[in-house]
Amino acid sequence: MDEQNHSQPAASEEEQTPETQPYVPRPKWQIAAAWFFLLVMVLATILYYYWIALSILIMKILGIDPGYGTTGFALLEAQRGLTRLLQCGVITTPPGMEFPKRLETLYLDMDQLLKSARPEALAIEELFFGHNVTTGIGVAQARGVILLAASQMDLPVFEYKPMQVKQAVVGYGGASKHQV
Repeated sequence: MDEQNHSQPAASEEEQTPETQPYVPRPKWQIAAAWFFLLVMVLATILYYYWIALSILIMKILGIDPGYGTTGFALLEAQRGLTRLLQCGVITTPPGMEFPKRLETLYLDMDQLLKSARPEALAIEELFFGHNVTTGIGVAQARGVILLAASQMDLPVFEYKPMQVKQAVVGYGGASKHQV
């Protein structure tokens, strides 16, 4: 009779595996604390990389006012919303020189400027045809030479209308050249 009532002994806690152990839910405060910790770590990581990006992101931008006789330029450094002038000047071509040679000179000088300044972007003024369309055509050709030099350097080009430039510099889109 004793043999019939003998059942196998229950497994001890050491012998139980995770698959055989019953599920014991964690207290809600532990789950909330784990999620809060995870959220804080993700936010800290995001803020850390955002801070690094802001602290090291320095961009050099070359601004161009195109012309075939005189092309103005300004090299700026921008970091965290602050702007600093690094270099400015003009590229000139002699008035008596043949027009194709003037364009060649402009191209070679612009190419040299781009190679020495190494900007990350180029900002150039769009054309505005006033009363003298003939001059506008020459300026358009000079602008094309400048855009070619920038394209060969794989620079992103941003184009702005004269009124946008005046608005940004002087605060009034109808400002005269003297005011700018």
